[in-house]
Amino acid sequence: MRCTGFAAIAMLLSLALPALGDDDIASKMVNDPSTGWAASGAGAKAELYKDPTVQGGTAERLTISGKSTNPWDFGASVVISKPLKQGDVLLLAFWAKAETPPAGGTTIDFKVNIQNNSAPYTSLGSADLHVGPQWKMYFVVAVADKDYTANTAGAQLQLAIGALVIDLGPLFILNYGQGYDKTKLPKS
Repeated sequence: MRCTGFAAIAMLLSLALPALGDDDIASKMVNDPSTGWAASGAGAKAELYKDPTVQGGTAERLTISGKSTNPWDFGASVVISKPLKQGDVLLLAFWAKAETPPAGGTTIDFKVNIQNNSAPYTSLGSADLHVGPQWKMYFVVAVADKDYTANTAGAQLQLAIGALVIDLGPLFILNYGQGYDKTKLPKS
C-alpha cells in the first residue's frame, strides 16, 4: 500500500497498533510506507486498487503465477531504508487477506522473513503465516544480528507455493531499539 503524508502514516499506525501505547510510534519507522511492497521474481505481479475495507483505502493485489523450485522465487519485498544496530528489535506489521488461495486451500500459508538483502540472506526473524479471506494485521518480530546500513535489510513474503492472489494493505517496520522486551510486541 502506498501512503502519502506523514500525518496519514501516523494516523494509520495509531489505529493499527493502539495496544503498544507509544505516543510517537511513527518515529520508530525504518521503512518508507509510501513505497509499499514490491513484487519480486518473474512469477509475481502487483497492482494497486481501491478497497475501502482496509485501513488507508488502498491495497496491492499480488498475483503469483504458480509454484517454483524455491518458495522465495516469487513474492513481495520491502527495504528497511534506515540503518540498524546490532541488537535492535524490529516489528513488521502489515495487513493482508487471501483473495484466491492455492488450489484446494482456504488460506494462503507462507513464510515471512526479515533478512539481509544479499547472500547469504541471513534471517533476523521469521514467521509462518496463514492468511484467510478477511483483512487482518499480521506481525513478525526480529532482532538485528549485526549493524546494517540503510537499504541492506528488509522483509520478504515467500509466495512461490502455487498459483494464488493475495491482497496486501499498509505495512510498517518499526525499530524499538536495543534491549527492548520482545514479549511486549504482538505476534501472529
